[in-house]
Parts: sequence; structure tokens; C-alpha cells
Amino acid sequence: MYHGCNDFLSDIMIPLLIFGIVGYGILNRQNIYEEFIDGAKDGFQTVIGIMPTLIGLMVAVGILRASGFLECFSGLLGRGIGWLGFRRS
Repeated sequence: MYHGCNDFLSDIMIPLLIFGIVGYGILNRQNIYEEFIDGAKDGFQTVIGIMPTLIGLMVAVGILRASGFLECFSGLLGRGIGWLGFRRS
């Protein structure tokens, strides 16, 4: 049951986008499957390229959280922001 126009539009937006892209490819006589496979290969290569950086960032954040530095820093930052008149939550 839809509670308004926004809910309906939110539910159909992604399928409409997918059908629109596929329809555009068909109208332009593109080999949609081959284009998808080529894009997936490029995306996979991108993931492989950025994976070491992402792992390093996650490890660094884990170390900072475990050491208590982030809590200390957020407390200091909260005091400074509270002094400026913003809420400290």
C-alpha cells in the first residue's frame, strides 16, 4: 500500500532507470551484454586497485578506536564546538 506519490516514485525509480538504460542500448543497436561484461571487468580492476588502501584505512581506524584516541579527540572537538554554540551530541 502506497502512502503517497513519493513512496511510489521511490519504489519505481531504480527499475525505470535500468529499463531506460537497456532500452537506450537496444535502440542504438548496442550489444548490451558485452558492454555490461566490459564494465564489470573494469569495475573489478578498480576494486583490486583500491583494495589495499581500503584495508589500510580500516586497520588504521580500528587501531585508533582500540587505543581510545578517537574518543579523546571527539571529546576535545565536542568542547570546542560547544564553546562555539553548537550542540555537543
